[in-house]
Amino acid sequence: MILHRRIRNALGLPLGRLAVVVWLAGPSSLRAQQTVPTGDTIRLRRSDLPEFVRRHNPALRSARFETALAAGDVTTARLRQNPQLEVMADVLPLGGGETSPNSRQYGIQLAFPIERGNKRALRTDVASRTRLLTEQRATDVFQQQLGDVDMAWTDLLASLAAERIAAATLEGYQRLVEVSRVRLEGRQISAAEFARIAVERGRAAVALEDQRIETTESRALVARLLGISGLLVPVDTLTPMLSPTLTADSLVTLALMQRADVRAARQNIEVALADQRLQEAMARPDLSLAFEYSMQQRIPLYGATVNMPLPRYNRNQGEREKAAVRLAQARDELERIEREVRGDLRRVLAVVESRLAALSRFGDGEDGMLQRSLAARTAAEFAYRNGATSLVELLDAERSYDEVRRAHTDAIAALNKSLIHLQFIAGLSPVPPS
Repeated sequence: MILHRRIRNALGLPLGRLAVVVWLAGPSSLRAQQTVPTGDTIRLRRSDLPEFVRRHNPALRSARFETALAAGDVTTARLRQNPQLEVMADVLPLGGGETSPNSRQYGIQLAFPIERGNKRALRTDVASRTRLLTEQRATDVFQQQLGDVDMAWTDLLASLAAERIAAATLEGYQRLVEVSRVRLEGRQISAAEFARIAVERGRAAVALEDQRIETTESRALVARLLGISGLLVPVDTLTPMLSPTLTADSLVTLALMQRADVRAARQNIEVALADQRLQEAMARPDLSLAFEYSMQQRIPLYGATVNMPLPRYNRNQGEREKAAVRLAQARDELERIEREVRGDLRRVLAVVESRLAALSRFGDGEDGMLQRSLAARTAAEFAYRNGATSLVELLDAERSYDEVRRAHTDAIAALNKSLIHLQFIAGLSPVPPS
């Protein structure tokens, strides 16, 4: 069971200190195991999820294509402009008639474009920084998708636990039916009481089937998020996640340093700065240096030409203004994300503390709700077998025990999902290997 302490929160929320649970936690997830595909059955541990997301998740695969496209943009930005070759022939002997050799005129020109303002290096800088931005965004997609998978995985484990509870409940009612049939034959209970127990057994059977349907849907959701097909069989069971203790100050620092979206926002500022430098350089007109050779009336001529537009009207004013706006927009986006990080941490820390408190009420000792409800149910069943209590009290004790077990499962799942969310907000999610 997780024991919580008061949180010391640097965000302005008086929560004291908290035992924070990170992703690499949970007894069953500490032992990494290779997946064992068997036909259409895939056995998985929680520690296998990052690799499956990296290899198969559709959203991450799409993000990797964007990274590859950005790498192509870097290659394009590094290219130099091609020289231009022009061949001229003014007079040619056409039609088969006689033509004076002196009338033949032809020439050749080779022009080399010259970029001013170091534009090629600046273009490459923009493309390289954009490629890094797409990599950060791909990491953010990976962590978001892994968080969604982890949430769905927790729901699947909770559904399997609820299915086991429903099966045990049905088995308990089956035993009651058998005991009640003996008592009915001995005329210790009425036919109406026996029918009521049979109805409760039927309701338990329906509840079990409904829970199995929910488990099937949970399996399908996890498989879809992982991008695979087949029957998923979790090796893990639902247990509270455990972790070392971190202060809220440490969480804020980690989030602002390691969260992929924060790092992407910072990289976006670098891209905007590089683009601003490029647009300033684009205001400088480029040159074209051409070398010419021509033959006119058997006289060879040589020459050179320099071509440069005069920046009288167009000095790239519009793109320079847009670059300044994009830089301001990128800075504003970073400030917004950082504010949201602090606010989300404050909110999720409060939720986690509440979940810890709720889970602690179930307890492991005799004073916990689980043990109390089990003791009440055992006592009621013993008394009913010996005719010392009524059917109503027995059914009430059975329902109470069933509700407490389900609530305990829901409390563990709710805590784990809150901690998964905290792990993402604090930047503690795994990153895909490069």
